[in-house]
Amino acid sequence: MSFTFARSLSLLFLTTSLCGASSAEVNCKIGGREIRVAEAISDFNYSAKGVRGASSGKVSHFRLITIDDGDGPTSGIELKTVDVTALGEYALSTESLWRSNFRLNDKDQNVTTGRFNFTRFEMQGSRGRAAGTVEFASALNSGSCSFNVEVMVLNRDRLTGG
Repeated sequence: MSFTFARSLSLLFLTTSLCGASSAEVNCKIGGREIRVAEAISDFNYSAKGVRGASSGKVSHFRLITIDDGDGPTSGIELKTVDVTALGEYALSTESLWRSNFRLNDKDQNVTTGRFNFTRFEMQGSRGRAAGTVEFASALNSGSCSFNVEVMVLNRDRLTGG
């Protein structure tokens, strides 16, 4: 498992254990084969005031992660997008510090293209709900997922006293 992918999973598992389990339904296919989804986690950090982040220049960040806890070669996704404000389509992030990637049979692959299509996007307080589909591709494989997940929400304005 790559260092970035493993670090993201560790932080999200810690957050999930502190905040309680989330409700999620995620179905994915990569390379034409269904992948096992034992757990799915999603998070959304944003500025309610629409202020762009000092280091990222983005108003919001959304991430969807699946975990395969099987014994054999594992597969999963860590797909990300930015500046989500409403229902609709959003390109997957391929920026160096916020790169989408997936794992197929223990092999990490960086996403080169793809997009989320949100059919439900409701954020309120520290929880929210998102649903839709996501399509993605790397140089070697392509895949897609449908999702309906509870989202951990962080309003950055509250951290800065805004």
